[in-house]
Amino acid sequence: MNCPCGSEKTYAECCEPVIKGARVAATAEEMMRARYTAYTQVEMEFLQGSLHPDHQGNNDSEGARDWAENSEWHSLEVIETRAGGPDDDTGRVEFVATYTHEEKEQSYHEVAEFDKVDGQWY
Repeated sequence: MNCPCGSEKTYAECCEPVIKGARVAATAEEMMRARYTAYTQVEMEFLQGSLHPDHQGNNDSEGARDWAENSEWHSLEVIETRAGGPDDDTGRVEFVATYTHEEKEQSYHEVAEFDKVDGQWY
């Protein structure tokens, strides 16, 4: 299966190893792509664990699960990435995810901030 993140790689060679914990994301963009893909695969444990440790307690896990399970995920478009490379400690990724939820096609546009803590992007 092609990876839902739109990388044109297979899921097994792209986001699955990050989601399953076989390796860590090398960049902020790779973490963001893995998080999008985790929603499409309803990988809630990964989604919770990939939140910054300072924010893991502030997450609506039931709402996130409902969104993941009850949406049809269409595409991810990365608009811009600033920093967030393998040697950086912070990064910013602007993206748009399109999906259908409750029979309405919608888009989610975000400029996401990422921090690397002990070699792991959050």
